[in-house]
Amino acid sequence: MAVNAGLQEPKLSSTVELHLSCLNLPNLDVLSKSDPFVVIYLKAKPENNQIQSHNEEKWLEIQRTKTVWDSLNPEWSDQILLDYHFELVQELRFDVYDRDSQSEDLSTHDYIGSIRTTLSRIMGSRGSTYSDFLMGKNGKTGKFGKMIIRAEEVQSCKDIIHIQFSAHKLDRKNWFGLGRSDPFFTVSKSREDGGWVKVWDSEPVMKDISPTWKEVTIPVQKLCNGDYDRPI
Repeated sequence: MAVNAGLQEPKLSSTVELHLSCLNLPNLDVLSKSDPFVVIYLKAKPENNQIQSHNEEKWLEIQRTKTVWDSLNPEWSDQILLDYHFELVQELRFDVYDRDSQSEDLSTHDYIGSIRTTLSRIMGSRGSTYSDFLMGKNGKTGKFGKMIIRAEEVQSCKDIIHIQFSAHKLDRKNWFGLGRSDPFFTVSKSREDGGWVKVWDSEPVMKDISPTWKEVTIPVQKLCNGDYDRPI
């Protein structure tokens, strides 16, 4: 008989964050590039542990990312938080769409492709970075692009930061250098594998080469996972 001897029970779950990006998406728009967003689903547990056929599977939508406009290689700043249960199989599905309207009805947008995997497979990948080719409606891969999922265990930190950015004499990018730019900026945090993940997108400031953006409030956990020495 095993004796605990006052030791704490092993931790069987933790909170993790996922960050998504894609490469080489197909261009489904005529006059511009695709405007992709992702819908994330978690597979529901079958009742009484019954075996489900493919048509009987139930998926619960847990989050939608923002839309990245005019990009075939999008990187989303959305933070996807999940409870990772070590002893459970948690199946995930990531559906990529090209936005065609402001409607949230998915039937009004062009479906690009999807991947299915498990949270344990993502966390167990080298550097907790998992990638796979998107599968189209025809069940084939190869021409629908590739998704990259970067994961990290979330550290407890309730601090928030209030910050304001400004810039001075930016380049004029509109009308061959004659008009004023519409600048925005992004914030990325470093990863242990030497890579970076985008964690914040600013709003654009229209027609201003010396912009001052509105003050924003950002959770420190999202910005650097509670590590104030982490490069951003």
